[in-house]
Amino acid sequence: AELAEHGFRFCMESLEAKLEKHKELPEDEKTGEAGRLEDSVRFYQEALGLARQAGDQAAVKQIQEGLKEVKKKRSQESNDPTEEAAQ
Repeated sequence: AELAEHGFRFCMESLEAKLEKHKELPEDEKTGEAGRLEDSVRFYQEALGLARQAGDQAAVKQIQEGLKEVKKKRSQESNDPTEEAAQ
């Protein structure tokens, strides 16, 4: 359980840093971030599986929130080109 908790903390810190970095990027650089967002979703899903195996409900809830945030950003990323084309 301690190893799972350590892995979870590492995952969360890494993903939070990536999300903050993404917020600071200029718009033209964000288009390349789509693949990284896909990687983040997979990373969160792996962490979620580990937290569930460990039976850590607090971690599961926190990871699920983070996963929602990444999916929201991914959705915004995929919607940007269509919004620009419509204008």
